[in-house]
Amino acid sequence: MSILDSKKVISDSLKSLLGVEKYCYIIDTIQKEDFKADEDFQKLFNGYFRVRVKTRPTEWKSKYYQLLESQKNKPLSFEEVLVELEKVNQTLAVSFASKLLAAVNPELPIWDSFVLQNLGLDKQWKKFNNANKKTRISEAVKIYNEIGRVYSDFLNSDEGKACIHQFDEFLPDYKERLTDVKKLDFMLWSKRNEEMK
Repeated sequence: MSILDSKKVISDSLKSLLGVEKYCYIIDTIQKEDFKADEDFQKLFNGYFRVRVKTRPTEWKSKYYQLLESQKNKPLSFEEVLVELEKVNQTLAVSFASKLLAAVNPELPIWDSFVLQNLGLDKQWKKFNNANKKTRISEAVKIYNEIGRVYSDFLNSDEGKACIHQFDEFLPDYKERLTDVKKLDFMLWSKRNEEMK
C-alpha cells in the first residue's frame, strides 16, 4: 500500500504555487450572466492580478471595474481601454488594461515588465517614456500586438506544444479549463518567481 501519491503531491503543489484555483474562480465569476464587480470581487482581483489601486484615484478604480463589467457585452480593444483609463488620471495603464482584457477573454496575453523583458520588447517600450500621449498609445498597441504574435508563434511551435503537453501532464484537471495562452502565462510567471529568489 502506497502512503504517498507523488503525482498528486506535485500537482497540488503546482496548483497552489500558481494560484490556479483562484484564477479559475475569478474567470468563472466574470463569465456569469449577472456578474458585478463588488468589493469582495475587487479585493480578490486586485490581489491576484496585482492591481495596485491604492496608488490610483478612486475614480480610476471605479472606471476600471465599470470597464471590466461591460467588456463581455460591449468589448473594447486594448487601445480603447487604454484611452478610457488614461482619461481618468493621465497615465497609461498598459499592464492593467491587458489584465482586464485577458480576464474576460483568456485567449489574450497579459503585458507585464517580465514578459517584455523576456521577449526583448522592454527597451523598445522605454524609448517612448517621454513621447507624447498619442505616440505612446500607438506604440503600446504595436507592442501588445507583438506579444500576441510571439505567444501564438511559440504555442504553434514544437517547443510550445511540448510545454503545453508537460503542463497538462502535471495539471490534468485544468487541461480543458485553461487556455494555452494562460498555461504559457503561468509558466512565465513561475520562471519569474524563480529568478526573483
